[in-house]
Amino acid sequence: METEELKLSRAPGRILSWLLTAFLALGCLLACFNLSRSTVLLGSMFETLGIDAAPATRHLVANYSWIYPLFFGVAGISLIVKDFLIESPRRRLLATAIIFAAILGFSGLAHHILYLSYPDMIHRLNYPK
Repeated sequence: METEELKLSRAPGRILSWLLTAFLALGCLLACFNLSRSTVLLGSMFETLGIDAAPATRHLVANYSWIYPLFFGVAGISLIVKDFLIESPRRRLLATAIIFAAILGFSGLAHHILYLSYPDMIHRLNYPK
């Protein structure tokens, strides 16, 4: 009887964990798509304006097609796998929070790298040759 009560008390945590997993996995897909799209646009803008982008920006623009799917794919898969491997709902939610922080950190880093050459682009637009 005690195990039945224990299972029932964990049910809301499991449901919440699966809902967050589904939401964040969808977020990984959308983030990958949006970052890829913005990388292509900024790369073409730098090329059109003739701006010599920062080395990190050039590397990201050249390799975004495998960097983004690799990171967001691993993050999405780890979100799903952790729900099967971790039994405790509290630990599942903690693992979800850690993966979410990694996703936010990587997205922020990618945006920062893309915008390293942004001041040069603004200068070029304000003061054309």
